[in-house]
Amino acid sequence: MKSKNAVGLKEQIKKAKSETEINKLLAEGKTYDEASIQTKSAWKNAAKKRINELTPQPKAEVKPVEVVAETSPTKSSSKKGDKKGKEKYNANKH
Repeated sequence: MKSKNAVGLKEQIKKAKSETEINKLLAEGKTYDEASIQTKSAWKNAAKKRINELTPQPKAEVKPVEVVAETSPTKSSSKKGDKKGKEKYNANKH
């Protein structure tokens, strides 16, 4: 019977610090004759996920953006600063 402080193989794999350590744990798991196929699958999936976490991911390439000088328009096409619209909104609010 396992003690209360025993850590399962899957949890050990999840906490492994290197791919070598993970491979040692998987090799240990192969010696567990009574482990179900589902359990062995769970070990393999945890190992793949942990190895992926430990592998440095390439950074996305940052492409320089061309900056185009903006000219100020003579008449604003945006109604964002339209005071009349704001007054109508406040009048309808009451």
